[in-house]
Amino acid sequence: MLLGTLSSQFGPLSGLLETRQLAVICSICLALILAWKCCRVETNPSKHGRLPHLALLTDEEIYDTPIQSMSRALRTHGSVVGFKRNGNIDYLVAKEHAQRVLTDESSFSFEGGLAGMLGITWIRHLHGGSFFRDIDGTMRAFSTRRMNHIVPEIWPLFEKAAESLVTNAGAGAVDIQPHLQQAMAEGTIKIFLSEKYNRADFKERMIKIATDIAYLTGLDPNRSFLSRKFPLLWHAVKVIHIALVRLPLNIGPSLAWELWVDISRDVQDYDPEDSTIFSYLSRRSTVKGDKLSFSAKLWNMVLVLTVMFGATHQTIVSMIWVTFFLAQHPDSQESIRKEASSITEAGGAFKLEGLHSAVLTDSFIREALRTKGDSVNAVRQSVQDVELDGFTIPKGSLVFPFTYQCYRDSDLMENANEFIGNRWVGTGKSATTTGLEYPAFGLGRWACPGRFLAINELKCWILALVARSRLELDGGKYEVMDAFNITACAPDGKLLVSRVEA
Repeated sequence: MLLGTLSSQFGPLSGLLETRQLAVICSICLALILAWKCCRVETNPSKHGRLPHLALLTDEEIYDTPIQSMSRALRTHGSVVGFKRNGNIDYLVAKEHAQRVLTDESSFSFEGGLAGMLGITWIRHLHGGSFFRDIDGTMRAFSTRRMNHIVPEIWPLFEKAAESLVTNAGAGAVDIQPHLQQAMAEGTIKIFLSEKYNRADFKERMIKIATDIAYLTGLDPNRSFLSRKFPLLWHAVKVIHIALVRLPLNIGPSLAWELWVDISRDVQDYDPEDSTIFSYLSRRSTVKGDKLSFSAKLWNMVLVLTVMFGATHQTIVSMIWVTFFLAQHPDSQESIRKEASSITEAGGAFKLEGLHSAVLTDSFIREALRTKGDSVNAVRQSVQDVELDGFTIPKGSLVFPFTYQCYRDSDLMENANEFIGNRWVGTGKSATTTGLEYPAFGLGRWACPGRFLAINELKCWILALVARSRLELDGGKYEVMDAFNITACAPDGKLLVSRVEA
């Protein structure tokens, strides 16, 4: 009726209005379908055994005070409890079940859990469901085994970033995130891409693309009213706004074409010494004697963009957390400053061996990541009905080990609730060593393959920063932006920085 009235009153203009209205309606319908496909279907309780108790946690308790509310739920209802989140029933398990949930692949799926958590379950239906395996393999084979060559390339970048931060600090408080974004963007280019991409416009686009993907997958502060009260509608809005508008604009046709040309080159077109991700993926995707198929090129584009995001966003979040902890511990700053000086004097600067000798820095990083306040930082999906402690977790459910208990388990370490910067020196456990008391990078087969690169980048940043400055938190505090998702969301705060004379 509305369209008919417009047609009679406005003539030719109505055609344009009808087209626009139909486009809007179609976009909303498409987004709702995608959002619905990304949601998990709740299983029928009548088909299962004894289901865990459902803890009646409010959105505010889950997102603002998860440690207190989840601790209370487990004390009240036992070691396995259900809770409603984003319109679905998820399950929380106590520390005694964490090892099994994180390592028993016959019962719990890493790929299903992470896809469900990020709202990208559809990606498991593409390319034979190999997305997470391809990313895992790429990070293990491409970056980890090249660390001797990578460290000399990235160390100067963090020296430059630290010097820029100190120089521009002046008398006011500074935000370290822009400095880290620039350093990490340039580092990602040097490690994965090629020097021709090392230019200002590309780095800015990389930063925007990483921000878009973080927002699209929910790795951003979960504070909006819509996201908590109307998750389906919020997911639809994000799909339209990010996937269909912002992300394509930020990639841009010229950058997309530039990446596509490099991705489309066949194996024989690369120099044997080429060490870019393009040549690695081309060799990995090509059957001997064949050329890259169109679908393989498309898939490699997805992997390149994902690696660009993964290599920047998560490491920056960890860097901010560790830097803020460092600002709260001036005694550790002094110890690490002496360590940085000794590494330089011994000729270890800009070398992997120098980073290996930075044991105080490594211990501080591990301890900061252990105590920063994660409630849950790992997730799995049950691949069948699974019995835990007399309760049945239905197939297809997201399961969160309450990792806060693992980090603070007095049976696994003394004074578990205290921050002790040098706790791990001489223990044989580095910041990359996984374990039940330190699931910062996961556990088992799917422990984060990028952790070796991330920790070395963290060491470069901390050593470069402390060697030339003293740090304090502006106002003596920072704000936690998303208590439920501390792992992926950086705290908000600024630093007071003063130069240390050599």
